[in-house]
Parts: sequence; C-alpha cells; structure tokens
Amino acid sequence: MGIFLNPGNTAFKEAVNAQIYIDKTELIDFTNQFINTPQKFICCSRPRRFGKSMAADMLLAYYNKESESAKLFAGLAIEKCKSFKKHLNKYDIIYFDIQECIDNAESIENTIEYITKSILKELSKAYPKAVHSNTKTISEALDKINQYTGNRFVVIIDEWDALFRTAPKQKEIHEKYITFLRSLFKGAGARRFIALAYITGILPIKKHGRIPVLDNFMEYTMINPYQTASCFGFTEEEVQGLCQTYNKDFIDVKRWYDGYKLNGLHIYNPFNITNLILQGDTNGYWLQSGTYGTIKDLINTASDELYEDILKLLTEQKVEADLYFSRIDMEYSDDKNNMITLLAHLGYLTYNNDEKKIEIPNQEISIELHKAIETLINNKNGGA
Repeated sequence: MGIFLNPGNTAFKEAVNAQIYIDKTELIDFTNQFINTPQKFICCSRPRRFGKSMAADMLLAYYNKESESAKLFAGLAIEKCKSFKKHLNKYDIIYFDIQECIDNAESIENTIEYITKSILKELSKAYPKAVHSNTKTISEALDKINQYTGNRFVVIIDEWDALFRTAPKQKEIHEKYITFLRSLFKGAGARRFIALAYITGILPIKKHGRIPVLDNFMEYTMINPYQTASCFGFTEEEVQGLCQTYNKDFIDVKRWYDGYKLNGLHIYNPFNITNLILQGDTNGYWLQSGTYGTIKDLINTASDELYEDILKLLTEQKVEADLYFSRIDMEYSDDKNNMITLLAHLGYLTYNNDEKKIEIPNQEISIELHKAIETLINNKNGGA
C-alpha cells in the first residue's frame, strides 16, 4: 500500500463516520456499468465543496484490491446493487490529487515530473519484474504490468484541472500536462491496461480554451449531469431530512441555499448545509471558504453585455443562454458565452437545460453579486 498505488480506504472511513453523512454510493453502481468497456473514461465536474473528493475517496475504497471494504459499505445503497460484489476490492488503483501534487512538488513547473517519478517508484516496488529503472512513463509501466500479469488498473484523479486554474496563462505547463494526460489515457495501451478512469474537478475535460484535451471521456457536468445529478451535493429531500433531524427551518434554508437545478432535481451545496447544521446559522459558508478567483474578479473583467445580463439576473429575471458549444477559458475574456459557462461551472450561476436560461442560484450568491456590481459601479465612477 502506497501514497499513489492502492492508498487504502481511510479517507472514506472518516467520511462515513462523520456526524453528517449522506449516502452517495449509487455513483459506484453507475461507474461499475462502464468497467472494461469503451465508455470506461469518465469525468465528473462540479463546483468546489460539492463532494467530489469524497466521491473519489469512495471509489478508491470500493475498487482498491489491498483494502477490505465490504463492512464499510454495509447498509449503504450500493450493497443492494447486483454489481456490488463483482468489482469490490478487485483492482490496483492509481490515485492522486493534482492540487496536492502541485504543493508537494514545490513548484508548478515540477508537478508532472513529481507525479511520474513518485508513481514509477511505487510501481517498480510492487512489480519489480515488469517495471525497471529504464521505464520512463506511467503508461509504459502500466502497459508492461498488464502484459506481464494481465492486471488492469483503475485510475482516479482528483482536482484534474488544478494546473489550468492555478496557472491560467502558463501555456507551456498546460501543453506539458495535456501530453501527460494523453499518454496516460489515449491509445491502444490505455485500452489494454485501464479498467476504469475516473477524473473529477471543477471544469469539464474536453474544452479547455482552444486546446483539445481528451475526446474519449464521457462528461457529467453542472450543465449536463445526466445520470449523476443526485450523486453530488444534497438533494432537496435529503436536506429536508437533515432539517427535520437537526430542527432547522427548511424554508429559511431553501431561501438561502436552494437554486442548483440538475435534471429536474434541486441540488444544494453540501458544504453549506453541513456548516449550517454544525454551526447553527445561515451564512455564506461556501463563499467564505475561498475559491479560484472571486465573483468580484469575474465581474470586473465582464463585457458590457454580460454586465447587463447580471443586472437582469439580480432583479430575479432569467436570461437566455445556449452553453452547449461554448469553450471554457480560465483567462477571463470579453466572450459573454464563455464567461457565463465558466460562472455556471464554478457554481455562481445555474443553467436550466429545458428553458435554455441561466439564473442566480440562491441568496448567498445574490448577496455576493450585488457587492461585486456595487464595486464595479464605483470603479467606473472613479471611486466616487
């Protein structure tokens, strides 16, 4: 058991043992249907604090062959699914968090080398007959292990987009990272040695600016969540249950935090609901927890057209938008559709697929948008 190779199930144990835990193990049954199929490359993107890392830890605990997790999943939804025992603790796992790797590498420029060297070291220790000192890439190592043993791997990457978000203008780093991802997930080798690839982050994986990243991943996003709508965040029914258990006013909670609409479901940010219950008061917990950029930064770079749309949204109007073919660029631009799409993925706007309209999700976001607009107006007026 290593840091990158089969790191264990401790993180999910902690999640299950928490005072507030909502069962999201239906995600496992969803991913199980794609194991060892052409659709085994999956990207689930959601805003910060939406339970992405917990879901990645859950998948790690379930698939990791060096863990014994049957008791950990006892009584949860996945235990009743036909696929439960078929894949439980059956695979080698390669797992890493890109943001954590950036921090550990001590510089963003060294991140890919740090990941590669660390994983190769652990693979060579676990499979010394297949991985030698002259093995240069992770994909080469995994392919050799597959040829030598027949083993297939589950690869899980958390915060996959952290390099793009942390260094939005460093194109050389982007290209290096894209090359790394393609080496790992594209081509005949990946089809042989990968049983499942699961990537999660804030941004979808296919449309980073003008650079095509990976086109073989199935995407499940805030705009098109498909079957994963209830797998991240808390549903309204779940929030109602928590309010009843902890004696909270659901109407007030709904006013503050409701607003994300995915496949007809009202989805709440779990970070807000958990902090509300633990700390007692409605507050802007999510916005206070820090984010990549701020609404103020985004609004200050907005075009006049986007500025007018946000003013309409603040008067509780919905605004028409078609986000299906928009590119996503972390370099703020005057492209209104790009900015709206980015705001939706970051969680500052919500998109109604049926109406093809955007709106402000809830009171927490509305308050922050009002502040940002006031700051922008003051700046335009010379600080008067």
